Formats: sequence, structure tokens, C-alpha cells
Amino acid sequence: MSALREHTQRQYTELETEDIKIGSLTTFRLPEVGLGSRLYLMVQGKINATLGTGTAVMSELGIRNLISRLTVRLNDGTILYEMQGFNTAIPTMLQNGFDPDVTEIARSFTGTTPFKSVANGVTLVAGDNTFMFPVEIPFINNDKDMLGLILLQNGTTQVTVEIQWNQATSPNGLNAPVKVTGNSVCTISGSVVPVLETFTIPNLPQEDVQALLRPHLSFMNVWKSEYEAITSTAPLMKKLERGSIYTKVAHNVIMNGLRDSLAVNQLIVK
Repeated sequence: MSALREHTQRQYTELETEDIKIGSLTTFRLPEVGLGSRLYLMVQGKINATLGTGTAVMSELGIRNLISRLTVRLNDGTILYEMQGFNTAIPTMLQNGFDPDVTEIARSFTGTTPFKSVANGVTLVAGDNTFMFPVEIPFINNDKDMLGLILLQNGTTQVTVEIQWNQATSPNGLNAPVKVTGNSVCTISGSVVPVLETFTIPNLPQEDVQALLRPHLSFMNVWKSEYEAITSTAPLMKKLERGSIYTKVAHNVIMNGLRDSLAVNQLIVK
């Protein structure tokens, strides 16, 4: 266990609620308090469907496709977190060992995910369809090492969160949470509740604080996702950026608008 844990306390602060702005950008800053360790976003709202003579079906990429891109950046330009919306469950899966969208926790689910959202590929009913899903943005590796803490309480570090929202609908669901046919129309409204997890600055002499914090602030964890087009059945070579230490790599394969777990015959990392 980190020696820092003996001299600090974990705290949770609920930040100001932000509105979902379909097709636009939501931006807010983290408060300059303590040592930033994780940011949690609870996204909730409703999809109002007017079907007419058409249909409205959830994207195969799920309700998370409501978010086009989620970015957390420092004021020096460093990007700590940059994910397409449908990939925002991956850090939770890699760090905690479960997929938050499909794992059932002591409950029974049929047509909805554990967080009260219509499941991928399911047809919406006319009227309001509610949704709720979490996004965990980890700055630290884990509670044991705590590497990657952000010193928010220094008066100079500014951390900005940017949420670019997709349009509500599209014909194929690749750049929207809902795919529509005919004259069906869907509108989406809702909010985002951010909760910041921090640790307090140890109440110790300055030189002791510096010694305690130095290893935890010397590393920076970066989460990033990006697209790579598949143009043929030939082997796809993806070069990773140089200059970093890679700890985990995950991927989604999307074929004809659907996640396809059988499309990859062999994955080699070297």
C-alpha cells in the first residue's frame, strides 16, 4: 500500500450538473482542489420517439454513442483522456475486470442494460425511452500505486473536460445513438452529473509532502482511442505512437455497422 495513503483522505465532490447538448459541445473545468484521481460522469435522460410510419432502433454501438468524443486536457495541451463514446466502457473493463454495460449485478435484465438504457439494437417504443449510463475516467492506475495523480491544488494546473455530442439519429447509427427509417423522429434531452474523486494534500511539512507526492506525480496515465479503416482482408498493421510506456491495449472491430468479435482471425502485438 502506498505510504501516501497513510497521510491523505479520499473525498468525492459532486460538480455542477451539465446539460446534454445534442450535436454541440459541453465544456467544464475541474475545481483546483486536492489531488485528482478519478472523474465519474453519470449521463441520464430520455429519448422521445415519434415513429410515424418509420422505425427507431438503438444503434448497435449502444447508448454511449450519444457521445461523439470525450476529452480531458490540461492547460499545457496534454490530453489525459480521449475516447469515442462507445469506447468509454473500455477503461472500466480493463481496470476493474468487467464491462459495465453488460454485467448483471444481483439483478435480472431482459431488454435493458444494467443502467436502465435500451439495449443495443433494440427497437424503441413511441414516447419516452429513459437512459442512464456511467463513464469512469481514471487518472491513477489503481488504489495501490496511485501513480498519475493530478495536483489540482497548485493554482496553475487547469483541467478541462470536453464532451462532443452526436446528433440524436442517423440512418445507420454509426454517428448517433439511434438509427431511424421512414419519417420517424427522435429527440434527446438529459443531463450529466460529474463527480470528482480526490485525495487531500497531506498535512505535513513542505519537504515531507514533496517527498511523498514526487513518485505519484511523476507519471501521467493517458487513455486514447482512434479509428483505423479496414479496407481489405489483408493483415492490418497499426503502429502505436512512440515515446510512451504501453500497459494495456484493447480494440473494437466494427463491420457493416455492427461489432464483430469473429472478424479478427489473429491478433499479434509486437
